Amino acid sequence: MNKKISEIEKNPFSVSTPENLSAQEIVRLFVPYPEFETLQNSGHQFLDGHRGSGKSMMLRMMCPDCQAIVHNGIDNIPYFSIYISIKKTNINNPEYVRIENELGGIVISEHLLSLIFISELFLSLRSFASQINSQDNQKEKLINFINKDFNQILLMSGWEGEIKVNSSLSVQEIYNESISVLDRIYAKTMQYIKRRAFVKDDILYTGVLFGFQDTLLPFIKLLRNYNILPNEKIYFLIDDADNLTLQQTQILNTWVSYRSTDYISLKISTQLNYKTYTTVSGISIQSPHDFSKIQFTSILTGSKKVRYPELIKRIVEKRLDLYGLKGISAEEFFPADEKQEKCIREIGEKLKAEWSTGGRGYRANDDVYRYARPEYIRQLSGNSKQGHRYSYSGFEQLVHISSGIIRFFLEPAAYMFAEQIEKNGNNNLVSSIEPSLQDEVIRKEAKKLAFDSMDEIASDNHSLTDNEDHLVKVKKLQNLIWGLGEIFKAHIMDANASQRRLFSFTISGDSASLKPILKLGVEHGYFYTDVRGSRDGLGTEVKYVLTRRLAAAFNLDPIGFSGDKSLSANKLLELCVNPKSYTSKLRKIGIDALEENGQISFFEGNNLE
Repeated sequence: MNKKISEIEKNPFSVSTPENLSAQEIVRLFVPYPEFETLQNSGHQFLDGHRGSGKSMMLRMMCPDCQAIVHNGIDNIPYFSIYISIKKTNINNPEYVRIENELGGIVISEHLLSLIFISELFLSLRSFASQINSQDNQKEKLINFINKDFNQILLMSGWEGEIKVNSSLSVQEIYNESISVLDRIYAKTMQYIKRRAFVKDDILYTGVLFGFQDTLLPFIKLLRNYNILPNEKIYFLIDDADNLTLQQTQILNTWVSYRSTDYISLKISTQLNYKTYTTVSGISIQSPHDFSKIQFTSILTGSKKVRYPELIKRIVEKRLDLYGLKGISAEEFFPADEKQEKCIREIGEKLKAEWSTGGRGYRANDDVYRYARPEYIRQLSGNSKQGHRYSYSGFEQLVHISSGIIRFFLEPAAYMFAEQIEKNGNNNLVSSIEPSLQDEVIRKEAKKLAFDSMDEIASDNHSLTDNEDHLVKVKKLQNLIWGLGEIFKAHIMDANASQRRLFSFTISGDSASLKPILKLGVEHGYFYTDVRGSRDGLGTEVKYVLTRRLAAAFNLDPIGFSGDKSLSANKLLELCVNPKSYTSKLRKIGIDALEENGQISFFEGNNLE
């Protein structure tokens, strides 16, 4: 029999959805993130981060099948987790809109969430029934629980039937009987919701009603009393909670507010678009009183504190090892353009020599870090017509370009690897990626992000819910990004600018009209946000960071950033509406064009460039 070749053995940087990977593949690929230890502690937690940052991988690693491999058996795992992918449910279908506007909508929504949690718990227990508590009386305990307590819970919740199991059934069959009852309850609930869409008048709901405190918690307590659950720590891993409806989100928040962590902990992942932090009664849940929060996307890709470069290095080298390249470092596999780096070092040495008489930093090395690479890019621009261009290559640059998102390193790396293996000949082992090929892929990805991805957002009519036309918003976002790119490029090209390597900006003035555009940009990974002390020393202000995945689109230096640009709300509104006239000024007179020159209305958007 031929051995099945895994995707990693074909391409070490292959990216697969964690839900589609086996437990063995998850454990082989997983590199512990700094936040992973915290996430495994008891307590309700929100895990916030952009798509591709590794949230699902962490949650998947907490599932029993993975933990059993790590801890040498299911009976040794430190907690029992139930993974729930909201994307894979249909609890946010359009039919829910009507019931959510009615008084009984809250009750129906809580019932459905409770039902899904209980069903997934039963499915998880069934999966590990042969491994959990392997004593001879396991079946007897399960039969007693089903016939007595589970029946009682169903009866008190409005179920008119009865479930009876006996010792002639296997443990798997007993679970199947119970899951079948829950499936029938779910089907009847869905029928009711769908039928509501066809009539104007109310229809009386007479089916089963589950709840958190009167069904789910008692259910958990009883399973623990019977020792059917393998451990006292029970975690529900709710992935992609942004996909819940507003009312379902409020219900989940209400569960968080109960602080019932003695029985269960909720681990809730979001893609920075969680709809609300209020409960059904309008009370806000707050950190650290009700939950703790882990922010999983960092703008500081070079920070030793964040350890993102070291994390990527370990991921890359582990994947290379699985591919068969043992002992090859990430830096060796993704080499930089040595000719380019030599020129940058020479510029750096010149800046060091001139620092004592004309340096701008506190130390000579400060000037080298801030100005050597931007100066090389500026000098190179004069040779662009001869075919020379800046090379986006080398492990360090690729790490910064990924902008703190692991997927944005792995996906381009997978493309690079596929092209390199084709270039080498399919039978030859790839031991490194040529700098020119790295640069080519990074430039393609930047172009795709700037154009194709915008088209995809434009086709998504559910990204924003306010009144203004969605296509107009997307166009304004695209204009804003291109305007910002030109501003940052102008600083690179100005040899006298004090800050030449920019990727971030703060806003002065009233930014209310900009917020829907910026929110759309954050949601889709074009901007990252951070909070910093305001320049006047009074309070704080939001800093927006442009993704460095776009560096190649504007010939920017992606390695870190040395400062923030303060831009007026009026200037940003001008970029949203009429970027070409503004960027032409930048090309003619440089960063002096940033001086204010009047105001423009945000709604003068009929003739967007």
